[in-house]
Amino acid sequence: MYSASTDKQAPPPNAGRYIRIGIVAIIAIAIVLIVGNQAVSLSMNVTEFEEQFTKPLYYSLVSAVILSSIALIRVNIGKRSSIFWYILNTAIGFLNKGPREPVAQNIPKFSDYRLGTVQFVLWQI
Repeated sequence: MYSASTDKQAPPPNAGRYIRIGIVAIIAIAIVLIVGNQAVSLSMNVTEFEEQFTKPLYYSLVSAVILSSIALIRVNIGKRSSIFWYILNTAIGFLNKGPREPVAQNIPKFSDYRLGTVQFVLWQI
């Protein structure tokens, strides 16, 4: 039977939050599978080819250390910006937003994003 008490609608579930968590979980599973596949491939190549495989790998690691040291020297102290921390901060803000808030409110512009002095110094070390 119809009555006014049964006519009330339940508030909508927070499905958006569950969808975001599901997307993050799917991405995490994909990353684990890809890294596992590459680890097995690396292990097999090192076992089979030894010196022929490890020599280019060694040179790649040395060049990466050289390039990272150059990047460390060329630091933009004035702006104190970091794309990694900007993306991390934006992702956390995206996951913590309410179900009714528009996404554009939580995403700051990269040009306006600055690390704190202590965080910037720790990030450079």
